[in-house]
Amino acid sequence: MKMKRSEKLGMFTGLVVGVLLLLISVFMIFQTTCKVWGAEKPANATQQGIDVSSHQGKIDWEQVKNSALADYAIIRCGYGVNQTDKDDKYWDYNSSECERLGIPYGTYLYSGADTTAKAKSEAEHVVRLLQGKNLTYPIYYDMEADMLNQLSSTQIGNIAKTFLNTMESYGYKNVAVYSNKYLFETKLTATVFSDYPKWIAQHSNKCTYQGSYHMWQYSTQGVIPGISEKVDLNYKIGNWTYAGYSPAKKPVVAKPKATTIKSLKKSGKKAVKITYKKVSGVSGYQIYMSTKKKSGYKKIATLSSKKSSYTKGKLKKGKKYYFKVRTMKKVSGKYRYSSFSKVRSIKR
Repeated sequence: MKMKRSEKLGMFTGLVVGVLLLLISVFMIFQTTCKVWGAEKPANATQQGIDVSSHQGKIDWEQVKNSALADYAIIRCGYGVNQTDKDDKYWDYNSSECERLGIPYGTYLYSGADTTAKAKSEAEHVVRLLQGKNLTYPIYYDMEADMLNQLSSTQIGNIAKTFLNTMESYGYKNVAVYSNKYLFETKLTATVFSDYPKWIAQHSNKCTYQGSYHMWQYSTQGVIPGISEKVDLNYKIGNWTYAGYSPAKKPVVAKPKATTIKSLKKSGKKAVKITYKKVSGVSGYQIYMSTKKKSGYKKIATLSSKKSSYTKGKLKKGKKYYFKVRTMKKVSGKYRYSSFSKVRSIKR
C-alpha cells in the first residue's frame, strides 16, 4: 500500500527529530565529562580529584562518591593563624563524611603569614584541627596570597620552612606546598621548596611548569553531582601514596642522674645540715623533708647545681626528721627530675 506524501513527511520529520535528540544527549554527556576531564590529561596522571572549602557550601558527599568523578578530595581545614574563627566551618563535616564513605582525602590551610611567628601559629592551627582525623592524602601549605609579592624569596622560604618544620615537630611528616605556576617560578624559589612535593595551579589545557610536581590543579570550573558550586579540578601525577600523617611517638627523655645524701648533721640548736653528692650535667637540686618515713614529704629547698649542701633551721628538739633529695635538668624549656635519693633520717 502506497504511503501518502504527508505520511512520508511525518516519518522523515520524526527521524530528524530523533537524530537531533540523540546528538543533543551525546553532546550533554560529552559536555559534562569535559567539565571534569577538561584539560589535556598528562600521560602520568593516575587519578582525578577535587579540592573544596566552605565556598562550595554543604556538599552531598554520597552523590560525589556515586558520580565516580572524584577519586579523592583535598579539603580546606582553615586559613591563617590559630584562631577558632579562622577554622573552615565545613571542615569537620567534610572530613567526617569522607571518612564515613571511604573517600580518600587530604587537607590544606590557606596561609596569610608574612612572618615566621605567624607561620608557626598556622602550623599549630592545622595540628589542632587534625586531632582525631585519619587523612590518607598530604597536608598542603597554601601559599598564594597577594602579600607574598611584597616579600623576598628568602623571607618566603623562611616562612615555609617554619610551617613545615613545625608540622614535622608534631610528627606530621606528609606535608607539601600549594601555589600557582607564577609564584613557584618567581617567589617560591628558596631551597626548601625543592625538599617538598609541589601541588601546582595552572588553569590551562596543559601544565607548562618545568619543575617537578605531584599534583596539578587545572580548572576552577568543575561540575560535580552533589556540589552546588563550581569546584577546583586536579590531576594526581604519578602513583605516589602517602598517609595524611603519622604522629611521631613522644621522644623518651632520659631522667637526669640521681644523687645520694652523704650526711645529716646537727647544726646549732635547731638546725640540720644536709650534704649530698654533686652530679655533673644537672641544673639543680630539690630537697624534701617529712616527720614520717613513707609520707608527708614537702619541698623545703631548690638549689643551684653549684650547691652541695643545705641547712634546714627551725626544727624541734627531740623530733625525728626524714630527708630525700633529687636532681633536676632543664630540657627544651621543661624540667626533668631524677628519682629520689634513699631516705636518710636524724633526730634533732
